[in-house]
Amino acid sequence: MTRPLSVLHVTQPVEAGVAAYVRAAAGDQLARGWRVTVAAP
Repeated sequence: MTRPLSVLHVTQPVEAGVAAYVRAAAGDQLARGWRVTVAAP
C-alpha cells in the first residue's frame, strides 16, 4: 500500500492573492488524497 503524499505550504504574505492561491492549491491536493499542512500568520 502506498502512503499518501504529504506537503507543507509555508507562506508569509497575506495579501495580493497569496492566501487565495494557497487555499486553492491545498484544496486540490486534499481532493487528491494528499496530506496537506499550511503554515501562515
